[in-house]
Amino acid sequence: MTLRSRLSAALLGTLACLPSPAAEGWLNGRLVPDLHGSLLVATPALKKVTDADLGGTLGVSLAYRLEPDKDYFTRLSLTFIGMPGRHQHHTSPTGVYLQDRSPDGSFLQAKAGTTSTWELHTTDPSRITGTKSSLTDLQLALDIVFPAFTPRMKGYVGLTANRYHVKNTGTESYYFASDYASSYTYPFNGRIMPLNVFAVKNDKGIKGGIRAGLEYAFDRHWSADLALQLTELGPGIAVTTDTLPNGKANSKKNPFNEVNRGPVNPSWLQFGARYRF
Repeated sequence: MTLRSRLSAALLGTLACLPSPAAEGWLNGRLVPDLHGSLLVATPALKKVTDADLGGTLGVSLAYRLEPDKDYFTRLSLTFIGMPGRHQHHTSPTGVYLQDRSPDGSFLQAKAGTTSTWELHTTDPSRITGTKSSLTDLQLALDIVFPAFTPRMKGYVGLTANRYHVKNTGTESYYFASDYASSYTYPFNGRIMPLNVFAVKNDKGIKGGIRAGLEYAFDRHWSADLALQLTELGPGIAVTTDTLPNGKANSKKNPFNEVNRGPVNPSWLQFGARYRF
């Protein structure tokens, strides 16, 4: 037997030992890829960022059956999540609002000869530019999938790693809250409070998350999916300071209060479909 014949025989023998896709290994048994997409419905925890109700997801998964004859899987998923924002148009309870217009950092024109860097407006909603924050998230998830309730239904729980991108557009605006203890005359007697502001200004880093869901199989390929997700995003903004938003000193020495919304941990429900190959 020639060397070439021996190599061919060895290769054929090796291939014969591998599991066939049609047998109990690979795609027909332990390894199952799928495509999935969902409609995302925001909870108040997500709406505090986007001020919107809906979003969408699209992704791919690879599930591995832990035992050939059992319905227990681990599943690794990569998903793109889009959460478009909408413009905030909140009106000031005091009837005026403020927008920063100048680079030099001095405060409202409180005395003759000073430079005004804030514009004072009535709260006609059509005049307020409004802020808008949209989110995208590239999510890597690891789930444990297990039988639940009926033969066609499965449950799952998992951990997620999320890389967010926050897109903030528009102009932040604030309003004067009345403070009659102030020695300044109207409309300068008050404390500046947030009106339309960005809830998240730093999206750097990988954020952790958890999720849980149910799947209902219609046939071998198609199933419906319902899930609840919760992720980290930011610490929120909680600032009381004598410094204006652009870093300059506040010449009035009234504390400037940015929005205090606490930690930003977006959560949502998603309703979707999954196609298994």
